[in-house]
Amino acid sequence: MSWTEHSTPEKFFGKGYSLASSELKLTSDGHAGVTVGTVTADDTTEVLTSVGHCLRVGDKVQFTTTTTLPAGLALATNYFVRSTPDADTFTVSASVGGALLDITDTGTGTHSIVVMGLLPEITNAEANATTGDSRRVIYGLLEMLYSKMQNLDSADRPTKLTILRATYEDTNTGEFVKTFTITVRASATGFEVADE
Repeated sequence: MSWTEHSTPEKFFGKGYSLASSELKLTSDGHAGVTVGTVTADDTTEVLTSVGHCLRVGDKVQFTTTTTLPAGLALATNYFVRSTPDADTFTVSASVGGALLDITDTGTGTHSIVVMGLLPEITNAEANATTGDSRRVIYGLLEMLYSKMQNLDSADRPTKLTILRATYEDTNTGEFVKTFTITVRASATGFEVADE
């Protein structure tokens, strides 16, 4: 995907980024998720439609409904975005990179899509604003930024922002350590120093 498809905060972070308040809703793995819109299903193509969904391949989602979900989908069940043919349509699978989910009817009522776990590997307790662990939230944010950048085609990644990740074992402690290197390049500005 080209960088232009990720160039705004909503496009990069998904609809967990609130257009009304400009807040980034940092949902944890155990969080109830962020409802990002209504969705309809095509039971002949398995394609789901949600206008301006801002989903990316690999995003974890769930579905809710006012009546009955389309057959093939279940409540309180994690699905993963398998493809995004365009800005309004997507398909899902039961596992990351898994087979296309078979949807056999369109259901009844109004269906909604919920994006789950914007911060990977972070529990509700760790993300709690008053009793949680800010280090874990920062780690989750770094992991999220790294994975979002990796989802871009290498030729389309912005040249002025790079995020690298390395994992190694600390031979002194036996712990596995992840390091992140974030480089931001700014345009050089010439300046003169006045004589004393």
